[in-house]
Amino acid sequence: MRILVFKSISRAVLDWVQDVCEWDFKRVIPAHFEGPVATSPNEFRQCFSFLEVEDSTTCPQLRPEDRSLLDSIRSLLEDAGVILPFRRT
Repeated sequence: MRILVFKSISRAVLDWVQDVCEWDFKRVIPAHFEGPVATSPNEFRQCFSFLEVEDSTTCPQLRPEDRSLLDSIRSLLEDAGVILPFRRT
């Protein structure tokens, strides 16, 4: 998600995160994995902190060949109009 989607819409995601963090909650129910997950608005915000840096696609745990593959897939999806092209804001 970080490389294929969030790179293009990081501002919109951060705006959504801010809206959600205004709610008073103690857990979230994810659309994947097991839930509910105990968390706070601050912890929820931290999950998206990678979007607040200049290069929101930095994934130190990815091997260079995996990153290259994901970048190629991203280019194909952009060319096909499936995802928005990345534009620095």
